[in-house]
Amino acid sequence: MKEKKYQYNRNTIFIWIIISFVIILFLPLCCTAGKPALHVFSGTGMTKPMDEIALAYEQENGIKVNITYKSGGQSMVTMELTKEGDVFFPGSEVFLEDAVKKGLVKKEDIQSVAVRTPVIVVQRGNPKNIKNLEDLYIGNANDVSVCLHDENTTMGKLIRGKFFSKEQLDLLEDNILSIEGTLAQVVTKIELKVIDAGFSWLSYLENKEGVEAVHVPELEKHSVKLSIAPTTYAKNYKAALKFIEYVCGEKGDSIFQKYNFTTIK
Repeated sequence: MKEKKYQYNRNTIFIWIIISFVIILFLPLCCTAGKPALHVFSGTGMTKPMDEIALAYEQENGIKVNITYKSGGQSMVTMELTKEGDVFFPGSEVFLEDAVKKGLVKKEDIQSVAVRTPVIVVQRGNPKNIKNLEDLYIGNANDVSVCLHDENTTMGKLIRGKFFSKEQLDLLEDNILSIEGTLAQVVTKIELKVIDAGFSWLSYLENKEGVEAVHVPELEKHSVKLSIAPTTYAKNYKAALKFIEYVCGEKGDSIFQKYNFTTIK
């Protein structure tokens, strides 16, 4: 009888050890399961830093951050249609100005995050020897193929409103083989040697082996300030503000700097 009692006690202890292990493993998930996730609309050019920031924020605060990457124009259309979205972080302040006019964000809630610099992006080694904007449409440009960005993107607006005059765009027209909606599509075409040149943000080219940046003073003077704001559709305004403070804080700064963004204090 004593041997059976000992066996029972040993089994009981083993079961309780297993139960304790399960509780320790899943208790954090149980504690955070009830916390609502945050939905962020972000520009496609901030994918790497924002993915890293979202993961770090979730690990530190137990709140899931779901990010939808679209152009600023597409994000605003989606927010207006669905009446959803907690945070808006477009690729340019121009979109936030439009969002204020549409009542999607409040002007007093906008906070500056970082600055990013536009560059010409070419195939690794720059085989067409592109050094400036003129090389895309005059001189040896008869042999240069160019990919532009959709006009509803931040880069697309800069190309048509800042980088080139209407006359220069007319000269460039014959060399344009493709117009794409995202940075990834533009850079991939150049990496695959389908296209000779296009435009990108310097920060986006981090660790891209098949391409390189051509720095042009005319482009650098059009560096874009990135700003962020909670939306008027935010289900939890305070939670949205807390995430924005994290993005603009020390942790967010370090991550943006890691990807060649110039942060704003």
